[in-house]
Amino acid sequence: MRIDVTYDDGLIECHRTEGETSLSSDALSPTGKSSSNDRALASMLSLRLDLLESEGLRVDVWRWGTVVDADTRTVDGIPELTLEAGRIWRVVPPELMAKVVAIDVDGVRRVERQLGFLVDLTRFRDARRMWVGSGSGGSVIDQVVALHERIRAARPEWDDGRICEEYGYPVEAYRAIASAQRSGGDDGQEADVRALVEGYLAEHPDAIATDVMDALGLTSEEVSEVWRKVRGKPSIDAPNSPRDDSVGRGLGLVPLESM
Repeated sequence: MRIDVTYDDGLIECHRTEGETSLSSDALSPTGKSSSNDRALASMLSLRLDLLESEGLRVDVWRWGTVVDADTRTVDGIPELTLEAGRIWRVVPPELMAKVVAIDVDGVRRVERQLGFLVDLTRFRDARRMWVGSGSGGSVIDQVVALHERIRAARPEWDDGRICEEYGYPVEAYRAIASAQRSGGDDGQEADVRALVEGYLAEHPDAIATDVMDALGLTSEEVSEVWRKVRGKPSIDAPNSPRDDSVGRGLGLVPLESM
């Protein structure tokens, strides 16, 4: 396995498990020593991309050992090899993950930082082939939003978090990308704004308008355009209506329970 890690300062680290180095039963045995009854026929490397946020870039190293003991399974009297824990290889510790911008494995980009968030490109590519077809073009931003909306249409019972899980993006990354698409669009993308607001309110039913604005990066004008359609009530007071700025955070936005 070859792991290339690219950092935000341009540094690239290349980590390899073959060629210059090799794995042996001595290296992987718990004691660091082997005996005639302790040999490894094969090794297994488990790249834990599922633990990036909490553990950093971690590889679990296992070995298929030949030790025969009371726990060894047999088939027709023949002992099976035993999968034994060997070592944990911390390629990048958690405290340095914020500086990582890309992770390539065997020459394939697996993880990439987009708008500040690490995303799983393998799951994204697989999901695109399944839901929209691999030939779909456009910018990455357009592809993410199109994929999200296609899945939403097919699985309306899924909230934004579950949809994002399907294609390997943190929900916060999707919301930042959708916001970036709106800011670069020509027509305001009201349908996309409404989908974002609906998704957020499904997860946070007690949210007020300013919560939505803060979480999704929306302006008061964008929220006011879709709030009545989503909740059936305005999110912003009319110009001459009385308001309590201490409740509306100084912007004339009032909590839903006061309407």
